[in-house]
Amino acid sequence: MEQQDSENVELSIIIVNYGAFDLIENCLASLQVHTKKIWYEIIVVQNGGIIDQLNKALFEDIPIKWIINENNRGFAAANNQAFKLAKGEYVLLLNNDTIFFENTIGKSVVFLRSNPQYSILGCKLLNANETLQESFFQFPTLFNLFSNTFLLHKIFKNSSKFNKYYLSEVKITSPTEVDVVSGAFILCKSNEFQKLDGFDERFFFYGEEIDLCKRLKNAGGRVIYYPLSAIYHLGGATTSKNLQFKCKNQAIAYIKFYQKHFKSSQLPVAIFLHYIGIFMRCFYFLLLGFITISSNKLNESKCYFHQLFIYPKNLFKLK
Repeated sequence: MEQQDSENVELSIIIVNYGAFDLIENCLASLQVHTKKIWYEIIVVQNGGIIDQLNKALFEDIPIKWIINENNRGFAAANNQAFKLAKGEYVLLLNNDTIFFENTIGKSVVFLRSNPQYSILGCKLLNANETLQESFFQFPTLFNLFSNTFLLHKIFKNSSKFNKYYLSEVKITSPTEVDVVSGAFILCKSNEFQKLDGFDERFFFYGEEIDLCKRLKNAGGRVIYYPLSAIYHLGGATTSKNLQFKCKNQAIAYIKFYQKHFKSSQLPVAIFLHYIGIFMRCFYFLLLGFITISSNKLNESKCYFHQLFIYPKNLFKLK
């Protein structure tokens, strides 16, 4: 790593952690080994609980600031809290379940610095088995919501028409402008993040990056997907232990996005399609669970069933 004093920080790396000490240890260890030619600081937010379980002796050579929250403030609020302490020209919002195997951070900062027309950058994400993970998306629209609801993006995987949200048929090998990059790795100019007032804290968990990129685009900013360097993303490793938490907060995040960004005439249609999709998945995973004798599938069906009774208060009426 590159040592530096507090006045010469190029990059502030923010990691929000919630109990997953093994994950963040692996993340920090790989970051320390592979991040080169960049002066950085790290701010870790322990979002509820204590850090006594973390072997901090492993990271004595890394300049880490620790923030300890007694309660889970949510992903958006914790990142904003850490950003207030950030000194870097750039800020990297990084998931704790990421692993580095090359100098992805250094390369990404160099690219963003060399291409000032972009404000946010996301790198290529790989699964643990090195297969490509969905790393960028289009903004939700009524059409791609319709496609997702009726699983058309799964049935017609190679169709650009029905895969407009997940873009799973697109194989991008060079830097390309996109709508949204995954929240696992968001590199942003600090002044742009500040202009946007950071994440909208009304999104507790999930959906923050979609809203952030949408507001940036609305303000004339641009987002770039940078596939020339990659990291491993274990993909929900923290939340996979609590499927109900994951499903509930994903559903709430999408509804909140519709409430905030869809026109009043579009919102009822979006909500209707959203709940039709949940209803269909209840029976899909229930049937699949009985056929395959899979308790995991049955549990997914149960989680979708609970989503049918979730509708968050609209906090965006005055916006």
